[in-house]
Amino acid sequence: MRIVLTVDEELCQKIEKTAAKEDLSRNEWIIESISGLVSGNNRADAELKELKSALNGKNTENSRLREEIKLQVELREAYAKLLDEKNNRIDDLKEEVARIEVLSVTATDQINQDKDDRIKDLTKMIEHLQGQAAAHSLALQSAIKSIEKDEKESDEQTKENTGQKELIEKPKWMFWK
Repeated sequence: MRIVLTVDEELCQKIEKTAAKEDLSRNEWIIESISGLVSGNNRADAELKELKSALNGKNTENSRLREEIKLQVELREAYAKLLDEKNNRIDDLKEEVARIEVLSVTATDQINQDKDDRIKDLTKMIEHLQGQAAAHSLALQSAIKSIEKDEKESDEQTKENTGQKELIEKPKWMFWK
């Protein structure tokens, strides 16, 4: 049987290229393709099935990769949230440290101020007590001088009256008689 096909130039070139790839002549390739279509053993169907199975495999891999990407995004978001919480906590701790430092400096300044005030008060008190002691000392010295003067005068009068020699008085700490 003889079949005549009329094809355009472009299809003819495609047939020749495909036949050359399979090491067949143009006529052999056309006969084989037509017989494959009739019997159902078409190479195109086999290739189509291979492509479908490969495509299904790629789709499965794509869906698995999408799930992994989704998990990675969730992990990244969780990690970012943890980092934000950590940074907030660090900022809070910095604020607390700064507040404690201010309180410490304030307390130290207050302690130093109180210490300086107490030193000034004690210095004034010491000066006042020294002044009082000097005044008391002068008063006592003048009182003692007047008493000693009176005693000397009375001793001289008694000596003159009695004519005795002046005896040294025995100190009180001596234990003999």
